Amino acid sequence: MKSCALSKALVALAPGAVVTRRTECDWCSAGSVGKRVVLDLQWDAAGRDVQAFTVLLSEHEFALPDQCVDDIIVVRQASARDGTTVLTIEALLLDDDL
Repeated sequence: MKSCALSKALVALAPGAVVTRRTECDWCSAGSVGKRVVLDLQWDAAGRDVQAFTVLLSEHEFALPDQCVDDIIVVRQASARDGTTVLTIEALLLDDDL
């Protein structure tokens, strides 16, 4: 899977995590253009680490080239067959070059 700046930033915040699925689609409003990204982050972490990551995610200031993370949230938490945690994350990335 081709990596993106957001995927790399999330893995840096959750050491040992792996992005296992990523989709994106174009998004626009009257004054903004960007992408809506959905990804699965699979992570072998303790429950308290997952909770701390979720809180950190809502407050973290991302430094992505040419993009601003306007909104990011964990929309689903599940367990994979191997017992790891899978977080489905949705993000709205706005283009900075407008």
